[in-house]
Amino acid sequence: MRTCLAFVIIVTAACGRETVTPIAACIDTITPSLVEGTSTRFTWTPLCGLNQVIVTQAPSAGGTCPSANAGVSWNLKAGTRLLVPAVDYGVAPAGSENVVPACPIEAGKAYRVDFLAPGNPQPVGVLAWNP
Repeated sequence: MRTCLAFVIIVTAACGRETVTPIAACIDTITPSLVEGTSTRFTWTPLCGLNQVIVTQAPSAGGTCPSANAGVSWNLKAGTRLLVPAVDYGVAPAGSENVVPACPIEAGKAYRVDFLAPGNPQPVGVLAWNP
């Protein structure tokens, strides 16, 4: 049975069909983290869905791009699907939108990342980021 199931998943992926497993919305505090490399990837635990990720630059950081957006460097909002862990900075996953397009990240500046869940006006997770 497991071999057959694995085969079906491989065939489905090979045919270009995307299988989407519904995920529950985050209802409690999450533990956010990030991985920096060729891109910056935000992730969180437990595995649950968010409706918004907002990156702001500290007012004292003195950046140029966020000043045009009231300090917001990037605002990603879920649309037809909740946001799931492994979100790359500046990239809107399928079914989501960049409300504020991503500003270039400036090394040495301080950023705050707020993770918001559906129906909760307060962040369920906050991350300080100093690239």
